[in-house]
Amino acid sequence: MKSEKQQKINLKRIAQASLFLVALISVVSFLGWFLGVLIVTRLRTDYIPIAPSTALCFGLLSSSLLAYVLHPLSFVHRRFAVFSACLTFVLASAIIIGFFLNISSEAEHLWLNMPLSVGNVHAGHMSPLTAVAFLTGATGALFLVFSSQTRVRFKNSAAFAGIAVGVFGCIVLVGYAYGTPLLYGGTIIPVALPTAVAFVLSGLGLTAAAGPTALPFSVFTGQTVRSQLMRSFLPALITLILVDGLLYMTTYTKTVNPALLSSLLAILSVLVVTLLITKMSKSIGGQIDKAHTDFARAEEALRLDSEIISKMEEGVFLVRAADLVIAYTNPKLERIFGYGQGELIGENISILNASSGTTPVATAHDMATSLREAGVWTGEVRNRRKDGTLFWCSGTVSSFEHPTYGIVWLALYEDVTGRKQMEEELRKAEAEYKNLFDASLDGIYQVNAEGVFIRMNRAGARIFGHEDPSEMIGRNALEYWRDPKDREAFRQELKIKKAVSAYHMAARKMNGEPLELEASSMMIEDENGNFLGIKGILRDITDRKRMEAQLREFSFTDALTGLYNRRGFYDLADRELNMAKRLKRSMYILSADMDGLKAINDNLGHKEGDKALIMIANILKKSFRNVDIIARLGGDEFAVVPIGITKTDTDLVTARLQKNFDIFNAGESEPWKLSLSTGLGYYDHEHPSSLDELLVQADALMYEQKRSKREKEH
Repeated sequence: MKSEKQQKINLKRIAQASLFLVALISVVSFLGWFLGVLIVTRLRTDYIPIAPSTALCFGLLSSSLLAYVLHPLSFVHRRFAVFSACLTFVLASAIIIGFFLNISSEAEHLWLNMPLSVGNVHAGHMSPLTAVAFLTGATGALFLVFSSQTRVRFKNSAAFAGIAVGVFGCIVLVGYAYGTPLLYGGTIIPVALPTAVAFVLSGLGLTAAAGPTALPFSVFTGQTVRSQLMRSFLPALITLILVDGLLYMTTYTKTVNPALLSSLLAILSVLVVTLLITKMSKSIGGQIDKAHTDFARAEEALRLDSEIISKMEEGVFLVRAADLVIAYTNPKLERIFGYGQGELIGENISILNASSGTTPVATAHDMATSLREAGVWTGEVRNRRKDGTLFWCSGTVSSFEHPTYGIVWLALYEDVTGRKQMEEELRKAEAEYKNLFDASLDGIYQVNAEGVFIRMNRAGARIFGHEDPSEMIGRNALEYWRDPKDREAFRQELKIKKAVSAYHMAARKMNGEPLELEASSMMIEDENGNFLGIKGILRDITDRKRMEAQLREFSFTDALTGLYNRRGFYDLADRELNMAKRLKRSMYILSADMDGLKAINDNLGHKEGDKALIMIANILKKSFRNVDIIARLGGDEFAVVPIGITKTDTDLVTARLQKNFDIFNAGESEPWKLSLSTGLGYYDHEHPSSLDELLVQADALMYEQKRSKREKEH
């Protein structure tokens, strides 16, 4: 059998086709009256035409039913269907009343020419039996329009009305088929052949429009034995009776032995019925055997399901939706709630629920409402054990139809009291952490693997010039580094150490203003060691760095030349050396000594000597970069640490220095010439050495150059 959906589609098509044919008969009849053309009545002289009022009623009835069938949910179509059905009802009622009161209204002719009659009967009037059939059809149409899912009886009534109309039409057609039209005689208005056909189609359309769930189609649909017997026997028996009657009528008067004919027809009927019974027995017997097999399998599956449910870790119970009474519980649920075996059976579900802002009964009611509307309920509910202790359960409840209990709820419950307690503790811990997070005077931050801020407290936002931390969420931390290379170096150090403390960060505010930060940060990884991000604490040390710079300027600067003094040189050069050690790179130190300072002081005075030292300092500044460390170690001793130069760069550096001295000496009209004796100390990361060792190495080369100059002068 086809599915119910397909059955609905097929019945709707049948209803539409039948009702369209009824409407066509109505239209053709009207055209015949208007044009004076007889169609059906030409077949035989005793056939009469369909009355105009009858054609009108068929048009109204078919319009009413078609409006509903085509758009059953449309408010406009339903109103039109009611109007057409009511108008049909009124017209048919008027005909019946006129018949009993012996009133004949010419308005029934619809002002059309009515030239035909049959005997003493005028053909332009509707038969009272036809009017009764229209009353039945209109009533069925009204039942159909007002039917719904909750008014199944209305659809059944509509279907029975359709059957009555169809049977009426069939009776008339059988009379025509046997040459003895029924309901003829006397002064009773006969029923026309087109009227009978239209009633059969109207009855079929009305019954089909009621759908497969309404009688009589519900008797024929489905896989039950009753339905199969009805589908097989009823059409066959009707056909057999009609054929038997037709054969008997056409041959009985012509045979010389009527008894023999009756016997043969009886034997033929027995054979047909026997064949039908044999076929149905085979079909139904096979289905019964299959049903037994399926039942055995279902019984085994049910036993297995019961075994599985009894051993489940979740509590399972079944509740009748009609009265909220517990019908089944598995052992786990009984243990969760502290009840013995079977103690909960027959109890209302509210016995399990505890007050959690609402009463247990209200909780059960809310659950029932959700199940009726959505078919499922999921959530957490506070429950009560048998001893009165309260606890929390996580539950999933679904609704389905049980063959014994009707609509039931199937619930799976799990005790989540421990989890709820942990959640509460976590909530309190998070609240405390949030308070500390927001109240901290230092910035607290977190970035993801892409360097995008995902957390920032208010103090941190203010450090970078924001009022609201949300302004920084989603922005890349790279925006706040003054040099992207510094960010990369910071990440590399974190990758090596996993955590850093008091790390200096050269940052900037949102408006570009420079910031000096001190960060204590750690890398975030998952259990597989994959990098997830960085979190840490930031402290604004811009003012401190500014003060340190001022102090360093006073303590690290040579008062005469403005270069770093010995202390400043050792401090900065030592830092650069440590960096070279960490990054395993080379480093150079230039040691320089001014030639002839003693002669200038002795011959021209210390003022000229100081001037010469200042000129030396200016030439050194001009020859090296701002990032290079240039210092006067004392007297006529100088030292330079060129940052980041390679061995190939050293010749260029010394050549540029000598060129600047040559330019100075060629252009100045001083009574002295300036020159330096220099030496280079080289740091090799494969053979580490201290700063003093590098200076000793550079001084040795410098003194060797100075000695070489003296030898050339002599």
